[in-house]
Amino acid sequence: MSKDQPLVIAIENNQLVIRIGIDTLAYAVEAGDSFQEGEGKVIDKAAFAKDLTFALQEEEEDGTNRVHRLFDDAAIAVVENGSPSVRFSEDE
Repeated sequence: MSKDQPLVIAIENNQLVIRIGIDTLAYAVEAGDSFQEGEGKVIDKAAFAKDLTFALQEEEEDGTNRVHRLFDDAAIAVVENGSPSVRFSEDE
């Protein structure tokens, strides 16, 4: 695995895997909406990636975290897009 690995989201061995190189992650954060344009620079990519990992897992009072909310948002999109992989009791 390389530090410049592009974002990969895949099913591998019956597991959802989300993988990104730390250089790619730093670039994505710097170029995205996280910082005002030109305002922020990740100066220690490994430390930033570690800190981000902790932030993703940081639990709210109800036990949820940012990754749970990401999955919830994506699941709503799956349903709204009409996926046949989900059925609700009122559909029976």
